[in-house]
Amino acid sequence: MIRAALASIAVPNLAVGALAAFAPRTFYDDFPFIARWVEKYPPYNEHLTTDVGAFYLGFGLLFAWAAVTMARGLILPLCAGWSVAAALHLVFHLRHLDVFSTGDAIAQSAALVAALAPALLVIALLQRPSAVEPGRRSGEPEHERGADVEQSGSRPPAVGLQQSLDREGGEGREAAEEAHAERVADLR
Repeated sequence: MIRAALASIAVPNLAVGALAAFAPRTFYDDFPFIARWVEKYPPYNEHLTTDVGAFYLGFGLLFAWAAVTMARGLILPLCAGWSVAAALHLVFHLRHLDVFSTGDAIAQSAALVAALAPALLVIALLQRPSAVEPGRRSGEPEHERGADVEQSGSRPPAVGLQQSLDREGGEGREAAEEAHAERVADLR
């Protein structure tokens, strides 16, 4: 579910960003193509429109990267940063609905809430104990978590086993192997 939410932010950001960055006049005159909402806030400014496109492309790239890597160290701050930007964007538009028909005001507000909601959902999901990395208990300091999984979950399980055995100092090998097997099973 987290990967899908991240992708649901990445794809529209990349599309909107590409249009605004590389065809700023078209973005201003026609976006979102069915309603022409942007042109309701004159005057057109190529520089600002292109900058907006660049910011959307940057966020889109980071959300795509987060969806591929599922790196918690990227996902949480990215979702927090996006939530701030999207919430401020939403508040601006909610305060300036007078330029729209009722239908467009509702559609635009819903679209902006839909742009914000997945990031908030991801933040909430990552706060659940079941979303904590394998080998780490909820609330456990990062330096005390199991050594078999990095933040990104990319360390091979065999490395984790060797580190567990090294910590045991030769004693408790069976317990270390058993604990490692459980952590590997959690990864699957």
